[in-house]
Amino acid sequence: MASPPSTSTNSELRGISGWKRVAWPELRILPLKVTSEALPVHIQQVLKDILRAARVIVEKHGFLPKGDEEIHVNLGMRRQEPYGPRIPTVVVVAPWSPEIKPVWEKAVHEMAVFLTEFSKTSSISQGDIHVEIIAPELKQPIYYTSIDEPDRYEAWDKVRGKVHDCLESFEATKGRLSTIALWKYGVLSDGQANPPTIYISVFNESDETGWYEVIAAIKNMLEGVGWNHVQIHMEHNEGWQEIFD
Repeated sequence: MASPPSTSTNSELRGISGWKRVAWPELRILPLKVTSEALPVHIQQVLKDILRAARVIVEKHGFLPKGDEEIHVNLGMRRQEPYGPRIPTVVVVAPWSPEIKPVWEKAVHEMAVFLTEFSKTSSISQGDIHVEIIAPELKQPIYYTSIDEPDRYEAWDKVRGKVHDCLESFEATKGRLSTIALWKYGVLSDGQANPPTIYISVFNESDETGWYEVIAAIKNMLEGVGWNHVQIHMEHNEGWQEIFD
């Protein structure tokens, strides 16, 4: 039986928390998509063992309805669009909330420990397989449209300035803004049925691990101006700047 990892090894196996997701050993920039490409043969040989272990960990932490592990825990080749490297990744899709973040971090850590120990006695090598737990809204198609509310648009210029000030006050987003927009934005195909949302895109240099405090500050500001019902979405997306220039 393999010996338990040392404390120093355990510290290296901690999940990295981004916005509505936790990953290991790195937090790759979205969008990431699972391709139809077959897994490498040496990973196919142990696929069932890896999925079984991952699903046991997810069930233990209880952040998916019992039985959904078979549907929402998978292992596939994941690629950064459009031409990024393809990396075998255990992907868990689960509902997100601020309270669930530490639970996800524990689960990702346990999966990383398993994969590290498993690599000592199987066909895989350390680092062959990545792990990510992610909210469904970061994977689903998104629909957006303009907001047909003149009064809100009159107030938007002032609110947009305050959002910009918040972004410039944190190292993770200072000088890295691509776009700020106000839309009806979400996963519903009827765009007008989606909630009003402040959409923020930033350049790839923005450190996603720092977004939690940025978004918390923006939410506090919105409450102060009576916009507490407006959602916030932030993502890496350099392309939007060209559209709005």
